[in-house]
Amino acid sequence: MTRVSFVTKSEDGIIRIPKKFKKFNTKKLKVQIELDEIEKTKHDAVNVKGALGRFKNSVLIKNEKNAWKKAVKEKYENR
Repeated sequence: MTRVSFVTKSEDGIIRIPKKFKKFNTKKLKVQIELDEIEKTKHDAVNVKGALGRFKNSVLIKNEKNAWKKAVKEKYENR
């Protein structure tokens, strides 16, 4: 069994198989339809990024490269 996956929209109840899967036109097919209730758009991704931007702390970003080294040093310094 070969399994392929693609995203498409139906037009008047007709779902077209992309041209790259043309070899399946002559074979018996088993079809499963999965409804994607949340359509992700480029606009949505920008909104999420913007929403998280308010938590940004520039001071902590500067220390990010040495954070693990510093945390381990602080934890085990007095042992």
